[in-house]
Amino acid sequence: MKASSLSLFARHVLMGFGSALVLSLYSVVDAIMVGRYEGERGMAAVATIVPIWTIALSVGLLFGIGGGIFVAKCLGEGDKEKASQYYTAAVASCLAVSLLLWVLLVVFDAQLLTFFGADEETLPLARLYVRPIKWVLPFVIFAQCLTSFVRNDRSPLLASAAVVTGGLANILFDYLLVFVFDLGIYGAGIATAGSECLAFLILAIRLLFFPKKLRLVKVDFPFKKALDVLRGGFPSFVIDASSGVMALLMNRQIVSYFEGNEALAVYGVIGQISFVVLSFSYGLAHAVQPLIGNAMGKGERGKVINYLFLGLGVSSLLGLVAVLVSVLAPEGLVALFVLDPDPTLVAAADTYVIPYSGAFFFMVLNVYLLYFFMSSGHNAVASILAILRSVVLPVALLFLFPAFLPPLSLFYAIPAVELISLFFSFPVNVWFLRKRLPPRGEEPMSPSECPLADPKSVDGGK
Repeated sequence: MKASSLSLFARHVLMGFGSALVLSLYSVVDAIMVGRYEGERGMAAVATIVPIWTIALSVGLLFGIGGGIFVAKCLGEGDKEKASQYYTAAVASCLAVSLLLWVLLVVFDAQLLTFFGADEETLPLARLYVRPIKWVLPFVIFAQCLTSFVRNDRSPLLASAAVVTGGLANILFDYLLVFVFDLGIYGAGIATAGSECLAFLILAIRLLFFPKKLRLVKVDFPFKKALDVLRGGFPSFVIDASSGVMALLMNRQIVSYFEGNEALAVYGVIGQISFVVLSFSYGLAHAVQPLIGNAMGKGERGKVINYLFLGLGVSSLLGLVAVLVSVLAPEGLVALFVLDPDPTLVAAADTYVIPYSGAFFFMVLNVYLLYFFMSSGHNAVASILAILRSVVLPVALLFLFPAFLPPLSLFYAIPAVELISLFFSFPVNVWFLRKRLPPRGEEPMSPSECPLADPKSVDGGK
């Protein structure tokens, strides 16, 4: 008996949200523990790791999401062999790139950390934090990549369990290594590296020794399939990697237009909130990706539209909660993330958090729409929208707003970016649905009529 679109959607989203909750929690807990042990210098050192961490996670998602899109579509069409070829091409490509990045980080860690903002005071702490992480960088990248393939191989629960297990291990060992064993920021680095290796091990054992549909096989036209994977995952890479670029630009503009550290400190809190909201947005988008790709492969118009509007509904609710928390309790958020904050810093929370809060609502809608386009195989549209949202508009508005408006307009720039992006995404979405899906009332080909169809694909029968 086939499960309904709603029940499948709910099951995948709940598991995606579970892993997102743990991911956001252990990242926030990691920052809090380092800050309480090392103080301001420790937090500054951790900040210089963010670009390196962002690149590693983005590369993993580049191949995981890029390969997962084609895997889900091929499984929806019933072609398990072709799905396995895309899986193999993605894994091989990820291995090559992760080894290259590993060599660069091992050899040039000090130079990279300096480029990303470490100075003479923070560089020693930053190198202590990154020392254990750099030796396991390929496992960090693969932990992100393999999560997508485990979901597409009909094990979304295990994919979430791997993330949750790694996250809980990180929280536990953060406390033990930082405080009990008195290792400070070096202990936090060990805990982070170990948790990523644990998640990778769970995912790798599942795919290598207990595969269901995906296997490592000989690939026909490997370079073409690798290029397909890169094109499929490129929008995801742009979205994820650009978050670090936007934070860097915002930091520099705040320093240029605001005196003192109040605005920059509050923006640090906003960054933590953004990370939590984005984690849930990605959890939702990644969890639904196999369902959308599978339905597209079968030409099931009704299911594709259901997944689109269900996802937008959940995204709207998530964004609304983030906005309400930010508007109603900005002082509490600052007190949560900053140890013994100055009263003037708490008083400044309203001034900066509330203008920025609108970005959270539009952000989650944009993320879901972009991943919807990627999951349904319309990579060109997704790439254009991702570059517009993640590169063109932020660079333009972050420089134009404070040049012609009061400095506080900087905190309205990113909400404006998200709103303009959404303005472009909705019309494109309507065009896409009319162009790519079968007309209303036209039934897709039944499994008996299609020789490649597999009745046991992702949302098929038992």
